[in-house]
Amino acid sequence: PKLEKVLIASQQVSLPEACPSCAAPLRWDNDFLRCANAETCPAQVVHRIRHWFHVLGNADWFGIKTVERLVAGGFTSLEGVYAMTGLDLYRMGFGPGQTDNLLGALEISRRSSIPDARFLAAFGLADLGIGESRNLLKHFPLASLATLHPEELKAIKGFGDVTSERITEGLKTRWATIQHMLNLGFTLEPTPLVSEIEAIESPIAGKNIVFTGAM
Repeated sequence: PKLEKVLIASQQVSLPEACPSCAAPLRWDNDFLRCANAETCPAQVVHRIRHWFHVLGNADWFGIKTVERLVAGGFTSLEGVYAMTGLDLYRMGFGPGQTDNLLGALEISRRSSIPDARFLAAFGLADLGIGESRNLLKHFPLASLATLHPEELKAIKGFGDVTSERITEGLKTRWATIQHMLNLGFTLEPTPLVSEIEAIESPIAGKNIVFTGAM
């Protein structure tokens, strides 16, 4: 969607002062009004858990309606969701088939091999999508990111001053959750480190190649 034209010009704009989901105060973040209650705002919690499964991409059954039921039932973190039992799901009104599917999907998400860049991006940290995660993990192993400094990140092409600060702050804030999920034994494919890749002599080494048309 994009703005194509103004139909009726407004002389006055009324901006909300509180989050419609949790009534917490809103704050400006560049051009956006954001809820300051990031940890417990129901809408943000639902989005965070849904984002995890969507980006991870290897576990079905966790659609928005299911995630909303889990959050309403008190499972408001990834740690809690992965600790759920069949009895927990029965108490929330899920049937035997749904319960088996959900618990099976959680197990599949741990056993299925996924790139560590996708795993990192699934946490939904600001400015850290799959591409940025892959770029970061080419220079620093996943397990070392808890102590990453903004200056180290800024030294990597593609990361500026503002994004480096936001990413390293986000990693510190969410590291307990990231470490907990790592301890659950996810099967991760590590991104090759630039420092460990042998130099290749080739006419196209170091070039970006774009294929167009039919091959």
